[in-house]
Amino acid sequence: MRIVTLKNGVRVLLAPDSLAAAVDVGVWYPAGVRTEREGRSGLTYLLGRRRFAAPGAADARTHLEAEGAALNTNINPDFTGASETVPAGVLEQALAFEAKRMRTPAIDDATLKSDVDAVRAERGRRIGSSAIGRGIEALYATAFAGHPYARPVIGRDEDLARLTTADVTAYAADRFDVSRAVVSIVGRCDPDRALAAARKDFEGLRASTPPPPKDAAAPMPAQTRARRRRRARADVGADPDRRLAWAG
Repeated sequence: MRIVTLKNGVRVLLAPDSLAAAVDVGVWYPAGVRTEREGRSGLTYLLGRRRFAAPGAADARTHLEAEGAALNTNINPDFTGASETVPAGVLEQALAFEAKRMRTPAIDDATLKSDVDAVRAERGRRIGSSAIGRGIEALYATAFAGHPYARPVIGRDEDLARLTTADVTAYAADRFDVSRAVVSIVGRCDPDRALAAARKDFEGLRASTPPPPKDAAAPMPAQTRARRRRRARADVGADPDRRLAWAG
């Protein structure tokens, strides 16, 4: 394995494997619920969703899928990333696709409102109207009381409603800046050719000046091993047999 830092701070991780049938390209950011301030949950989800669904990269995505690429996104408590597994001959196109997704335009008040409305609607479908979704949220809130992991990845509705463009811009500069990104290239590839392609696509992207500190995350609070319990009941339909109870 080899790690190369480009001039703008992007780190490229190369792990060639001649026995692999394909190559995996990923872009990773140090952003998750544990890096969000209390009262501002959902920032990571909103910005990750915006970054990885960048409309300017739609044609490139379609091309990759036509070549057999399998795309995936991952937004979790500790990090945010996207990756695609592609045939070795499509590596350059995959890198160019990810570079396009890094060029997300600045967010304004109208765009923020649209994005927040979309995330709140998604939250309503996945959690607000789902007994299982509410149960899982209650479980994490109980198990990780007083800890950032207690916050839902998609954010709390009241937190999403209070987000401002200043909140989003500052968090994006801190956690989603070009200088924060790690580009991973793992699998069947020529490492020298892969690095040259990564330099071509990523090194020209502008990082913030000065780059944000690498250790900006607040220390994680210690967790105790105390037993915690919470009981709730939800009616998911008129049929009493469909009622769901959970205990956390």
